[in-house]
Amino acid sequence: MPQELQGRAGWTGAELERTGDWIRVLNATQVADIADAVGHVRNRPLYSFRRDDFPLPHTAPLLAEISDELENGRGAVRLRSLDVSHFTLDELRQAFWGIGCHLGTPVFQNAKAETMGEVRDESRQRWPAKFGQLDKWSFCLRAASMPRNRRDNDQTIPPDPGSGIQGQGGV
Repeated sequence: MPQELQGRAGWTGAELERTGDWIRVLNATQVADIADAVGHVRNRPLYSFRRDDFPLPHTAPLLAEISDELENGRGAVRLRSLDVSHFTLDELRQAFWGIGCHLGTPVFQNAKAETMGEVRDESRQRWPAKFGQLDKWSFCLRAASMPRNRRDNDQTIPPDPGSGIQGQGGV
């Protein structure tokens, strides 16, 4: 029989909904920080930049807290308040890749060699006509399952050229 998780890693969906302590909210300075960092990489291909290329001086402390929560706490965090209507889809991908580079080293997440995927809440609007009409857009990052000293070496692993970002359907 599987062993029950203990501590903060042993949670239920009902507990997360009740406490809300897994949700982090970006303030206006942090949102501007991310927008500025996207500007630094706007003309670069996705997956071609690392943490140092995506400067987040005002957001780095929050991302360090999130990284610790992913590694040593609940293992899940929702980051809110990044208004997706202010970005193109490609800019959002760059923003999420850059944020991910601050949280750890990107590694393949599945057999298709995907390192990033989209998660959309389509519960209110089943078939949005275009990206900007989505009510919510969430991005999930998973900390790599390797020792911290190997994750923090700031290297990226490019995906297979044919993989790309894949839609995952409703949540």
